[in-house]
Amino acid sequence: MRRVLAVTALVFAVSLAGADDLPFVLIPGMPSAPALDGTLADPIWQQAAVLGAFVMLDGTAAPTQQTQVRLGHDAERLYLGVVCREDRLDRIQRSASARDGAVWSDDCIEVFIGGADPNTYYHLAFNSVGTVADEKCTGEGKDLGWKCDFRVTTGRREGAWTATASIPLQQVGLEPGRPARLNLCRSEVPHREASCWSATLRGFHQPSRFGHVTLGTTPAALTTLDWGTPWPGDNTLTCTAQSGDSLTPALSLTVAGKTQALPLTPAGTGKFTYRFSAAGPIRLDLEAKAAGVLLSRQSLLLSLKDYQPELSALSQRLSSLSLTARRLPAADQTQKDLQALRARAKTPESMTPQEWAGLAEEVTALGRRVDG
Repeated sequence: MRRVLAVTALVFAVSLAGADDLPFVLIPGMPSAPALDGTLADPIWQQAAVLGAFVMLDGTAAPTQQTQVRLGHDAERLYLGVVCREDRLDRIQRSASARDGAVWSDDCIEVFIGGADPNTYYHLAFNSVGTVADEKCTGEGKDLGWKCDFRVTTGRREGAWTATASIPLQQVGLEPGRPARLNLCRSEVPHREASCWSATLRGFHQPSRFGHVTLGTTPAALTTLDWGTPWPGDNTLTCTAQSGDSLTPALSLTVAGKTQALPLTPAGTGKFTYRFSAAGPIRLDLEAKAAGVLLSRQSLLLSLKDYQPELSALSQRLSSLSLTARRLPAADQTQKDLQALRARAKTPESMTPQEWAGLAEEVTALGRRVDG
């Protein structure tokens, strides 16, 4: 990543307003099965749909170790290509070696698939060495005796462990054209991060929080989505979409309630600038459509800490001091430092995320000076 975003000043989250805010992806039909060699080197993977960035389990932040998932299908199987970025590969846990072992205690990916019945769904998991576990869940019951022809091959590359997998459609109730529910979740041990495509809020087994998917009958899909490094000022969004016919997919981006059309090239690619400037919560919504059919709906909520309320409170505390105290040289200097800090806190676009996060320590230190 170009900037480190694991700072307290900037948070990526999902909106928790309701089902309409859950992500959606149309999973394309693929011309042939991709190579399941654990590498994602097969060019066919580039024709698979890409899921949006993972968020932490509770939806309040982005994980420091991000995950990318690609999805496609043919007449018989669902295909998954997974890249788990990891800066501590030497510390990942891979203890489970027998099928249906405690895979979820390792560094692992968990796949949840459900249909119209919210009380019934399938749970499949694999760790970084390809050990799998599968079960059918009905309400609170979990049937570990259920077995799926779940195939997984894993690999490694610099800064990540990878996996390619396939799942038979019929065994998990998937059918082209029929809406379904799906979630991809990751347990990351070295940094103790639990992240998801669709935030579940309190544990992975939350079918009401699974995202929406449909298995498409054409190659139509959003195949690239890169938000860049969102920060006040100008940002770059990169997208690629394929329609499966001669029509160019249509994209729209909504930033803080304002929507703009994003014109893709005839080849279905585009790089766009988007801008925001205010602190506080900023919502980004991206929709991709082809011939009126929704290909993808992904959202990010950026919550940039606004320091002005705290600084205003400090200013009031200074003003409430006695006249004798306000005449002290230390009080005069504190007032000047406060004014300078308020000016800086109005322009986050002139600072890096790390510098913005550092303002929190300066505000706290200034508060101690006022108390003193």
